[in-house]
This record gives sequence, C-alpha cells and structure tokens, in this order.
Amino acid sequence: MFTSSPALDHRDSIDEMHDYVWDVPRKHGYEVTRNADKIMGRHLTKAKIGSMVTLVEDKVLEDVARLRQSVGPSGSRVPFGHRTWSLLWNSSLGALFGGGLDPTWVRGPAREMMHNANVCYFIDLLPFLPRAFWFAVLPKARAFRRGRRDLHSRLAKWLDNDDAVSQADDMLQEIGKMFNSRRDECNLEAASAWVAMFVTGLAVNTGEVTGWLFPYLLRSPALLKAIRAECDALPAGRLDQVDLKASAPLLSSAIQETLRIRGSIFSGRTVKKPFQLPGYDHQFKRGDLLRIMSPGAALDTDCWGDDAAVWRGDRFYQGGDQMYNSQLAFGGGVTTCPGRWLATAELLIVTAHLIRNFDFGTDISLHEKLPDEGDDTEFGAPCKAGTGEVVKLTDLDGKSYDIVMPNMENSGCEIPSGLLPPLEETVIFMKPRDIDV
Repeated sequence: MFTSSPALDHRDSIDEMHDYVWDVPRKHGYEVTRNADKIMGRHLTKAKIGSMVTLVEDKVLEDVARLRQSVGPSGSRVPFGHRTWSLLWNSSLGALFGGGLDPTWVRGPAREMMHNANVCYFIDLLPFLPRAFWFAVLPKARAFRRGRRDLHSRLAKWLDNDDAVSQADDMLQEIGKMFNSRRDECNLEAASAWVAMFVTGLAVNTGEVTGWLFPYLLRSPALLKAIRAECDALPAGRLDQVDLKASAPLLSSAIQETLRIRGSIFSGRTVKKPFQLPGYDHQFKRGDLLRIMSPGAALDTDCWGDDAAVWRGDRFYQGGDQMYNSQLAFGGGVTTCPGRWLATAELLIVTAHLIRNFDFGTDISLHEKLPDEGDDTEFGAPCKAGTGEVVKLTDLDGKSYDIVMPNMENSGCEIPSGLLPPLEETVIFMKPRDIDV
C-alpha cells in the first residue's frame, strides 16, 4: 500500500528533496528537469545499460592495472576505503562523461556535499528558527552548502562547453544538449543542479560499498574462500558479458548484505488525503510525510530473521528471490533508484576484479592514516584513528565472530545517499596475484 495507494503522492516528496538537498528548483525549469529525469530513466533500464557497463569496465580495468603497479609485486598496505572509493568514482564518471570531464575535478566537492547531507534532515528537527539560520551557523551545514556550490559551479562549466558535452556517452549527450537547447526555460544554474544530483547519485553511493564489504569479507574466511573460487572460475579478462549474479551468487549476496546493513535511502510519500495504514489506529492527515526508514527496516526480524543485526554474507544466497525482493537499498515502488541496474553491475564487476587480482591481509587497521592519492578523496572531515565499533558476523560455515569495524557517520537521521560513510579509514595489505588479467 505504501508504494501504490492513491492517497499518497510520491512525486511531491521527491521534488522537495531535490529542491532542498540539490537545489533543483520546484518551479523554474521544472518541465525541463523532469524531461532529464525521463531521458535518464529511458537509458538506465536493465535492457539498455550494456554499453555503459562496457565503458565502466574499460575504466575499471585501467584502474586495477594501475593499482597492481602501485602496490608493487611484493604488495603494500593501502588506505583501502579511499583507494577503492576513488576507483569506483573514476570508473563511473570517466565512463559516462568521457574525456570532457576529469572525475578528480569534481569528486572533492561532491564528497564534501554528500557526506554532510544528513544535516538537511537534522535541521528540519530543530525548532522555531528557519532553515537559513541553521545553514548559516552549523559548521556541518556550511560544509554541505560549500560542497554543493563548488560542485554546481564546476558542472556548469562542463554543461556550458559544447565540446565537453559531445564527449559524454549517449545518455549524457542527450541530456546536456537538451538542457542547452532549452536555456530560456531552464537556466544554467538549475540545469547544473540537476547534473550534480545525477553525479552524486551515480558515483558517491556505490563507492562506499567496497569500503564496508571487504572488512567484513576478510574476517569471513570460509565465505572469502568460496567467493574467490567463484571469481577464479569466471572467464579471464572482461566480465561485462557475464551474468555475475548467476555465476558468482555468493559475491552478489555479500554485496547485497552490505547494502542492507550499512545502507540509508530516502523513499517518501506525501499524504494527499486522510487515510490509515492497515492494522494501525492513527489517521494520517493531508500534508503528512511518510518515510521508509531503511536502517530500521534492515533490523526487521520478521523479514530478515532473528539475526537481522548480524552481517551474514550468504543471507541473500540462502534466501533467494524473497530476500532480493525485500531489499530497500535502492528504494522501493515508483521511487526505486533508476540507476540500480548500473550500480549493481558496476559493484559486481569491480569486486570480482579486485578479488581475483589481489591477495589481502586479514590484519585490518583502523588506527592509522596513510597518504592517499589526493586530499580530495577525504570524507567531509579527515578520517582519524579511532577505536571502531564491535559488530557481529556469521561466516559461511556457521561460525560467528565479533569484529571491529569503522564507526558509521550518522546524525540520528537518514541521508539522501545510499550508504552511510565510515568515520575511520581501513588500512589493508594488498598483493597482486599471478594471474592472467
């Protein structure tokens, strides 16, 4: 009923979020930005993303080769979360924007914006004073707006350059040319805000997955062994034509479990007329906002079992379609993320290539900071050495472990991102494997 009731309006809450978080206007240029939504949705269907996946894997293979070279034949310890986040960011944006946009040029402001974005919902819980006051006085809110402003400015320069737009993939070319041909209806500021929304949705969220997945996986020896066997059995070279969910089902399951337990996604509905949810006495009134609280839903024992709070990498493998259909990592109903098929394909490809290209040490440090490729790969605030959070996992062989994971960024409310970022870096030893890459 939540996703289909005629008493609920999904578009109003989405428009409100786009306006509040990304500054995409609700009035000026609305028909143009909605047209951009439709173009994006048309290109990102499961049946049409094949060429995008190929472009993404081209970049992934280049970055994995560079990573092999940088750690050296004897291996070295690396800031794993940031390094793999950069890999996913570069592959996503490099593939879709082509040579017209350097991914490293926009990742700093994008990360600063999105890793402070939960302040938007925190501010709405504060009493009396308007949003503008809190955005002016709260350091986290100022950082969010600074990142958003810088990201908009840089993407406006891309959008205003016809040669740069012409180097993008078919989808972004169509969107960019549409915006530029309708500038009288939708100005450059509104258009660049929409592109910023696309960029952060495309690349900020998926980049966090590997940073959370591998610290779990490397402490699950039985599952890691089984997943490595899956990846080693895959065809040598490219994987864009391989059904990885079918060929590496345990890897797919571990990714989905990480999305489930570390995810946070906005999915809301505005009440259009009074109604009650079945089984509840409370009557919702017109204008109320209903939200899927995804972190809370991830702990629902009726859905996930008595061990819902435990990371169990084979949960989706054992649960099959019922588990996959209950996943809220990409939203639900008519507001399901349009990029979910591309994101899932990218995550499978990246993690499969990492697992079959590298051996990993199991001694994971959260207590040091190693230099990364650039300051712009930092979170909103620089990562610091910390004590981490003790959590539970269950391995493929049924053995349970208490492990230390990074603390999770959380102001007490959800964020419009896909995964909550870690507050500590994970330093992991990586050594290239002697394989046919």
